[in-house]
Amino acid sequence: MFAAANEQGIFIFDFVVRKGSIDKIKDRVAKKWQAIFVDKPHKSLRVLEQQINEYFSGKRQVFELKLNFSGTEFQQQVFNALLDIPFGQTISYQQLA
Repeated sequence: MFAAANEQGIFIFDFVVRKGSIDKIKDRVAKKWQAIFVDKPHKSLRVLEQQINEYFSGKRQVFELKLNFSGTEFQQQVFNALLDIPFGQTISYQQLA
């Protein structure tokens, strides 16, 4: 698992980490947002870790995280609509649109 956050919230969360992919993600983020990575715990990441652990232990169904979406206005609308899908339910992209 790889996650990154800034003061606006969590902006990367990835379960699939392949060899060398963390460096590629860091490079992409550094270029796009002029980010500097520090090896220091961030409050948002501690909250993320706690809530992920609760989710996988069956104690949490709803996440209460500060998220920092990037993208076009349309993409941000889609990201926010995804947050409204209840636990245990799925919908198609057509239903979402």
